[in-house]
Amino acid sequence: MSENEPRQSLKASAQASSTAIREPVSPGHEGHGLRLPSHRERLAPDDRLAIPEAGEEYIDGERFEVMAGDAAHADPQCDLAYVVRACVAKGYIASTELLTRTDVGSDFATDICVRREGTDPETGGRYVEEVSFEVANSQTRRDFERVRIPKLLAAGVRRIIVLLVPEGDVIEWSVEDNDWKGWTPDTSIRDRVFKKPLHVKALLDAAASDKLVAEALLAKREPHLMSVLKRRESRGKTRGEAQGVLKGIAIGLAESILMTYDERGIRLDEENRQAIMECEDTDLLRLLLRKAVVAPSAADVLADLEQISEP
Repeated sequence: MSENEPRQSLKASAQASSTAIREPVSPGHEGHGLRLPSHRERLAPDDRLAIPEAGEEYIDGERFEVMAGDAAHADPQCDLAYVVRACVAKGYIASTELLTRTDVGSDFATDICVRREGTDPETGGRYVEEVSFEVANSQTRRDFERVRIPKLLAAGVRRIIVLLVPEGDVIEWSVEDNDWKGWTPDTSIRDRVFKKPLHVKALLDAAASDKLVAEALLAKREPHLMSVLKRRESRGKTRGEAQGVLKGIAIGLAESILMTYDERGIRLDEENRQAIMECEDTDLLRLLLRKAVVAPSAADVLADLEQISEP
């Protein structure tokens, strides 16, 4: 079968029908007439060949069943979605497995993508994704180069990034070089669709993912998180103020004790004077102050001061 045969087959079916070909319809989705545009016309990304959530894709007019992934693919895809969603900038939306009509015979999804919010005035539908991510466990670089990359680029996707699970590598297709560009773990992927740059290490390591998500939420000043931090800051400030008041009371008591000793002619060495000034136990200091008033001798005072050094 030649490259053009699937398109010819679709066109022939359209001409043979007395009514417009309708896109597949699933519960909750309204179908739209499927047009076969000329080369100057643009398909909307939501013009369907495949039924959403039906486990199918179309590439060059050929139908493919899309099977659920195993853990080796599904786990890193979940981690990737977790990070991308947290880092998305205001005005953009992150999606998983979003079907996109790339040409007259192709309607398939990337694993994770980011697109602008709102309606594209050219199509009257959603915007095409700007950045797409693929998680590759069994697929090869050549698999992407052969079909998906040219179709996604032609549809308007600006950047295509692939996480190669077996190798633990993150690569991106370079339009300028017509080849892959490798990202090292210590670099960050920057783009206008992200409020917080994607640390490449966070795409490969769960602990780094959590850290980046936390940083992204702080950078976006997520309301609930900021509320929690504000409450903690307020409690800390109140606690600090209370501790300051207690410290001031302790200093006042200590100075009163030393003044009483001085007035009564009881001399303390510098070590004992310092111990009294550093004591923060206000109950103990009040007790010592009462005893300082009635202590008959320096020996009795020193016996009382031993309580300060007791553990």
